[in-house]
Parts: sequence; C-alpha cells; structure tokens
Amino acid sequence: MSKRQFHLSEEEIEAIRQRERETDDPRELKRLQAVRAYGSQVPIQQIMEVVSCSQDVIRHWSRRYT
Repeated sequence: MSKRQFHLSEEEIEAIRQRERETDDPRELKRLQAVRAYGSQVPIQQIMEVVSCSQDVIRHWSRRYT
C-alpha cells in the first residue's frame, strides 16, 4: 500500500473548518469533512465509516480540493 500524498497545512484545515461553519448544504459539509480528515491523515477506513463513501470517492474529492 502506498503512502498517502495528500496533506493539508494548518491554514488549509482552518479554511475548510470555516467553510464547514458557513455551508447550509449537507452534501458539501460531508465532502469538506472527508477532505479535512483525509488531509489530516485520519485512516481512510475510519473516514469511510463516518461519511458512508468509498475510498475512491474520498480520494476523488481530495484531488478536486487541490
């Protein structure tokens, strides 16, 4: 298994948290939370359980964030 290349800086994490507070769209909130967790090195299995999405979807969202 390869090492995760996607990392978020503290500034990026805070920007995502700010957007999480601002959004009224539950789908956007779910995506933001998944990207923040993935970029913070939370195990993908844990993220998948929380957001009920596949690892491919989470990786896709993360690629779109960059």
